[in-house]
Amino acid sequence: MAVDAAVAAPRLTVAELVSRLEAGVREVQDGEGWRAYLAAMSRFHQYSAGNLWLILAQMPTATRVCGFHGWLRLGRHVRKGEHGLKILAPVAGRRSKGEDAEDEAQPVTRFRVVTVFDISQTEGDPLPEHPCQALATASERGSWLYGRLLEVARTQGVQVREGMTGLGRAHGVFIPGANTIGLAPGLSTDQAAKTLCHELAHALLHAHGDQPREEQEAEAEGVAFVVAAWAGLNTSAYSFAYVADWAGRKDGAALVRRLGATIQRTAASIIGRLAPEETSQSA
Repeated sequence: MAVDAAVAAPRLTVAELVSRLEAGVREVQDGEGWRAYLAAMSRFHQYSAGNLWLILAQMPTATRVCGFHGWLRLGRHVRKGEHGLKILAPVAGRRSKGEDAEDEAQPVTRFRVVTVFDISQTEGDPLPEHPCQALATASERGSWLYGRLLEVARTQGVQVREGMTGLGRAHGVFIPGANTIGLAPGLSTDQAAKTLCHELAHALLHAHGDQPREEQEAEAEGVAFVVAAWAGLNTSAYSFAYVADWAGRKDGAALVRRLGATIQRTAASIIGRLAPEETSQSA
């Protein structure tokens, strides 16, 4: 066999693995845990970039914030003595008389200061866990795949920076302008291999960023799942939930099915670079 002995021979073709991805995403979205998670997350507002800066300036460790009564609806309460975080909330209104405006009846947006609290300032019922949990394992197959993907990235002219800080909760990033992949510090071997493949797929497919974000992420994670599975590394616990998360309330399985040809073609291309002799068995 062309690849190292540590890597198992593929049992499924690339097309069959894409079908498995589609079925896995459907199973995640059909689960009670997923519905509970979405129901809880729907109570959190999407904050503007300005408000995110305000939140982090007051509490750099903040992860999830909500108003006092919002936490109560989630079964949690703000601990006594906690100081809230001040942000700006828009208030729609009408222009008052005397304001310079061509049309005083035209709506105008004003802002008022409101108080929110981070989850660390609350107690009560635990929130439903995010279904996408990082891979914590360090396998020989993951190590092999990571090393080979580094070689593939180099041949494609893509620089890989390990231990990149400032990524927040993201494990990796592709920076199109610099043609660079950044990987967060502290990743397990298997997570690093999967993330590198995910970002490499972005480099191959999305350098111009002209697709909806959920499509880009579904394609990149689909490619990562297929390539990892081909190499004998099972990332289904992460990849299925990742695609489902980006699909949100949309049909994630239908999204995979619509993008399946691109996922299949790109995964086969990467596999061909990893082990050219095996490509014909993986198509």
